[in-house]
Amino acid sequence: RATPISLTSILGSKIAASIWRQVENLSLLMTAVAMLSMPLLISLYATAYPLQTYPLLSRVAMALGLVVSLLRLALEPFMIAAIGQAAGAAFPVRSTAVITTAFLSAFYFLLINLARLIPLAWPLRFIVEFVLPVALPLLLTWASLRLTERLLTRN
Repeated sequence: RATPISLTSILGSKIAASIWRQVENLSLLMTAVAMLSMPLLISLYATAYPLQTYPLLSRVAMALGLVVSLLRLALEPFMIAAIGQAAGAAFPVRSTAVITTAFLSAFYFLLINLARLIPLAWPLRFIVEFVLPVALPLLLTWASLRLTERLLTRN
């Protein structure tokens, strides 16, 4: 806190450093998702939007599904790291912060994945399947960073 570098930059660099250690695993996972998820997306969206009835919509949904799944793999590690920083700033004991981060992460993944099982009209389904998985990690990362800054500068 005594350096001329802003607290936001310091927190961001801590997040980047924690993710950098796992970047090889993440790149392998992203490659596997890019190569192997298209058959699953085709069966999912071709069933929901048959190619004969909705030729353009089903193809756009398949492409968006692939892009969103790859973006999630890039955004969610940053979100979890930011939540971990906020929990670390909020709790003095490391085990409490780790358990809190794990609980909030599990709750997020349940929320984001179980919402897809609800029968929804197409505008809400679009939001749940394509907008929420990208917007929510960005929003939670931003909120966690602001909370961490507030907790560290509260004195």
